[in-house]
Amino acid sequence: RDTAVTAADGTGFTANGVAPGKSAYDFGAGLDIAASDDFTFYADYDRHSASKLKANTFSLGLRYTF
Repeated sequence: RDTAVTAADGTGFTANGVAPGKSAYDFGAGLDIAASDDFTFYADYDRHSASKLKANTFSLGLRYTF
């Protein structure tokens, strides 16, 4: 799979990549809990699966908005 890319200076080029498999999928779910107007707890899960690749990502955290 080729992707057209433009650099910061405006130069265009093509980036060559790998085509995704026919049985690839992505799945994600998340939860945000507001503790106050400024603080939010979050939990996220993401899964990527392809014929020769299985990737899982878990994230937990506290977000502060100011």
